[in-house]
Amino acid sequence: GPWEWDIVTGAVTWSAAVEGMHGVAAGTFPGTFEAFERDIHPDDREAVHSSIEVALERHTPYNVRYRIVRPDGGTRWLEAHGTVVLDTAGCPARLVGVCSDITERQQTEDRLRFIAQASGVLASSLDVETTLANVAHLAVPMLADWCTVDLLPPGGDALERLTIAHQDPTRVALVRDLEARYPDGAVLPIDAAAVLRSGTTQLVPDITD
Repeated sequence: GPWEWDIVTGAVTWSAAVEGMHGVAAGTFPGTFEAFERDIHPDDREAVHSSIEVALERHTPYNVRYRIVRPDGGTRWLEAHGTVVLDTAGCPARLVGVCSDITERQQTEDRLRFIAQASGVLASSLDVETTLANVAHLAVPMLADWCTVDLLPPGGDALERLTIAHQDPTRVALVRDLEARYPDGAVLPIDAAAVLRSGTTQLVPDITD
């Protein structure tokens, strides 16, 4: 979908297609740069700002890939391409371009990247525990918010927690605290031992408080 930013007045114009990507009804976008900025994922705002600054300073094409957070809380990947339009004095007057939703493509690229990196990790060591721990930390945050790995030792009758991976160390401490207080796993939404015995994946789509 096409868009335009009038640098002099500050007005931002979105097509209905761009509004749809952002999850807002056609004709309801406020038309300001601040409104656009609010939609950008906090971790990607600096990259968008930097790309705009470079394009305006050097009069070069504007190209950037970034995430947005829609009103419903969903995250989408967008890719924008723009051109700087100069006034008669040679100063930037407008930035015009197009925007595409590339969420599915980005997810595919992330999966392929994970597979490539995981393959390298799996081939890097003959120590099973070290290898699985490295893969768990590789999966976060690329594929998941959490990743835990349990192993059944040879001849053992109980699972042993090999590693817990999470971006926030305090969450790891929380899991270990729960394990210490409830060693029988009564608070867990799945039964890892049952999965091991049956060889069948368990999915819990809704986690209660």
